[in-house]
Amino acid sequence: MPYAEFTLWLTPHKALAGRLRSLIRRLAEEFDAIPLEPHLTVFCGPSDEAEAARIAHQAAARFESVELLAQDLQYSDMYTKTLLCSL
Repeated sequence: MPYAEFTLWLTPHKALAGRLRSLIRRLAEEFDAIPLEPHLTVFCGPSDEAEAARIAHQAAARFESVELLAQDLQYSDMYTKTLLCSL
């Protein structure tokens, strides 16, 4: 089987996603980074499709819908060029 890596993201509601997308796009231009979609990474690693689906279902079964409110936004100029959102 060829190497595969899967990533499971949580994504914000459309209203917040639009505001975060604008901020990320502006910072990406300023710091020469890729403007990724706003997300929270739940899982990332080598896997196959069946294992990735199993992990996604297990994670989803553990949580109900939750509302998170951002209190602060920060960024890092390190390699990953991460935007941090304090909840």
